[in-house]
Amino acid sequence: MTALINAGVLAREEPAVYVLEDVHWIDEASESLLSDFMAVIPQTPSLVLITYRTEYHRALSRLSGAHTITLSPLSDAYASALIAELLGTDPSLGELAIQVATRADGNPFFAEEMVRDLAERGVLQGQPGAYLLRGDIDDVDVPATLQATIGDRIDRLDPITKRTLNAAAVIGSRFDADLLTALVDNAEVAPLIEAELLDQVRITPRAEYAFRHPLIRMVAYESQLKSDRAPLHRRLAAAIEARGSADENAALIAEHLEAAVDLHADTGTIRTDLVGFANEVTGYLATPLGRTLVRAMAVADDDATLAAGRAEFWQSRLDLARAMIDRAVARGELPADIDPATVLELVIAPLHFRALLTRQPVDEQTIDHLIDVLLNGLAR
Repeated sequence: MTALINAGVLAREEPAVYVLEDVHWIDEASESLLSDFMAVIPQTPSLVLITYRTEYHRALSRLSGAHTITLSPLSDAYASALIAELLGTDPSLGELAIQVATRADGNPFFAEEMVRDLAERGVLQGQPGAYLLRGDIDDVDVPATLQATIGDRIDRLDPITKRTLNAAAVIGSRFDADLLTALVDNAEVAPLIEAELLDQVRITPRAEYAFRHPLIRMVAYESQLKSDRAPLHRRLAAAIEARGSADENAALIAEHLEAAVDLHADTGTIRTDLVGFANEVTGYLATPLGRTLVRAMAVADDDATLAAGRAEFWQSRLDLARAMIDRAVARGELPADIDPATVLELVIAPLHFRALLTRQPVDEQTIDHLIDVLLNGLAR
């Protein structure tokens, strides 16, 4: 992929400008690809503009030959000008404008979101840039943080529009109408565009949308219970696979399937925790991608890279499963010296044995029997 992109860039003779926004949100794979891409840019008539927050210190902030421009928060004068443009200049807004400017502290996006929040709550009356204050300024509650402002705006959406936004947050920063429809019936996108939470970025061949800001997606995603997100991730993985692109999207599908496993859910007992965990594992192994990945891992040569990947894979699952064991110990269901890795292996091993060797189906009775035998053995 990297070689193909770089070859295309090197073959281009016309000047080009590439804009990479908010790279502080970037994943490691994309960051690696873009770092390789940046290596060939000096050989082309191109300009690359990269924006990121000051806390980002990884590869794309350390490019050789790059010129860094640090943007400070808006000055008081610029902040006042922006807020006057957002609110208007009616005398009733004077004290409110000061409160918004103080709370925003030079962050223009925070100022914009506060004004949208105040308008949606009915504190402001009129149109953007020409508002009037309704009521007494002493009764106005200005949001404390940017995340709280976005969260309040999301909470005021009607139920179907909120479900649409939550499903979109599970898909990603940019998504198409088909995937959204696979997750939520009668999706309502228009109100989200009107509320300036989403933008439509493509019309044909299929409609595509994007979150107006990464923080909006983050708040919408993290405000959902994991138990609510899990089925959406599972349905999304199935929808991507149903498109016939399982091979090229294997990593993405696996990511959503992993996110669908709610190992932190507390069902009240270690037995029901482990039954739920076993059902999640069985469901993953029953997918074409799950079967393919597990069988490939079993027959592949165990070089250093694969060994490290396997260790990381199982460690991540052990870290998640440890919460179940800790809860069981606290409830007195398991002894304090129990080894979480042993419990995890005793649950997973029979499931993988059936998936890889006997190819026998695993039903609810099989899982119930497996967990009962395991817990009886641990109790002795």
